[in-house]
This record gives sequence, structure tokens and C-alpha cells, in this order.
Amino acid sequence: MSKTRRLFTILNVATLIFFILFNITGCFNSKPISKNGYGMGTYIKISVYDRKADIAIEEAFARIKEIEDKMSINKNTSEVIEINKNAGEKWLKVSTDTYHVIKEGIKYSELTKGNFDITVGPIVRLWNIGFENTQIPSEE
Repeated sequence: MSKTRRLFTILNVATLIFFILFNITGCFNSKPISKNGYGMGTYIKISVYDRKADIAIEEAFARIKEIEDKMSINKNTSEVIEINKNAGEKWLKVSTDTYHVIKEGIKYSELTKGNFDITVGPIVRLWNIGFENTQIPSEE
């Protein structure tokens, strides 16, 4: 291979690498776009490094709300409330999201030998855990 051809090939490869790196780094913002919110009983902060950060953040908050609407124990219309109302009486059709969370909850309950327990909800509600008027009974 002649020196000219080799130099031309090296310059082409270097140019290609430069454009690839320029385009990859150009896809991201160097500073995040952040938004705070509240959902699922907690404060949420979402930060995104991207040109379309606003859209991604709005979609993330919409997804959180969708999941909360399906699974909250504090919303009378949630699937979890319906499951608990009908427990032992009839089968219910639930969303894929709710089914997946219940399935994973059972799996981790078994893996931890009950240390993680997805059935703790009735105690949480009875004692108002997570609310201002928490009333955990004494050990007596």
C-alpha cells in the first residue's frame, strides 16, 4: 500500500471516528433537566440528560401516575383495592402491570422466607403507617 493511500485511509478512519463521537456526544445535554413531583406516596425527582428531556420526564410522570392508579391502596378505584374487596370470593382480571408486581412480590416473599411480605397492607392501613396519625400499638 502506498504512503498516500495509507494516509488517505487513516484520515478517513479518523474522520469517521470524529463524526461518530461528535454525534454520540451531541445526543446528550451536559446538564440535566430535572422536575420534582409527588406520586406513590413519596417525593420524586426525575433528571434526564437528553435533548428531549421534557418529553421523557412528562412520560415518566405519566407512567408513575398510571401505575399508582392501578395499584394504590389509597385509591378506592385501584385494582389492588378491587382484589382485596373480592379476596376469596371471585376472580378478577387485572392489568399486566398489576399481575407482574404481584407475581414478583410473591417471588421475593418466598426468597426472603417472608421477610419481604406483600400482604402487609392490612396492617399498614390499620396502623396508618406513613401518615401523620400513625398508631402502632405498644408491645403490651
